[in-house]
Amino acid sequence: MENNKFVFRFAVAEDAKALSDIYAYYVRETPISFEYTPPTPQEFSERIKKISTNYPYLVCEHNGKPVGYAYASEFKARIAYQWDAETSIYIDKEYHRMHIASAFYRLLLKMLQMQGLYKAYALITVPNEASESLHRKAGFETIGIFRQTGFKLNEWRDVAFMEKNIADVQAKPSAPFAITDLDQSVLKQLLASENAFR
Repeated sequence: MENNKFVFRFAVAEDAKALSDIYAYYVRETPISFEYTPPTPQEFSERIKKISTNYPYLVCEHNGKPVGYAYASEFKARIAYQWDAETSIYIDKEYHRMHIASAFYRLLLKMLQMQGLYKAYALITVPNEASESLHRKAGFETIGIFRQTGFKLNEWRDVAFMEKNIADVQAKPSAPFAITDLDQSVLKQLLASENAFR
């Protein structure tokens, strides 16, 4: 890792293999993901396409290799929840503690704010001090614990429910924008602003 050139960009379907490889570790080896079987690259590609139509789906590259990804997604399907989003970040296990996740959060939260969203939520299998600390530093607060809510790797797991206010709620809110409706040149400038994040 002599060359520390990190680049942030939007994910594309062709990232599916690299990102599914990163995610597979969390599915197979950790309780962080509640999936039991890693999705195939094709399944992962479909997820990228679906999420990217409305929300930011980001990749961090190190010297051209994807080493992490982050995205926001629908929090709940009911229309009254349209101003909320759930966030997810996964970093290649070889790139932990390099502040990539913090850079992702600066980008994600700014983009969600630009879209007109008000709340971001994160669900975190606990205990997980690294993730809890990351979210606290990003301004999230724990608002509840789901006790023994998931069974993973032969144990019942608790999940922390964390919340961050992205913007002040309005009495008569306008419908949020899709990420694809925003000025793409502004988004590219925002992404470029994190390329020297270290």
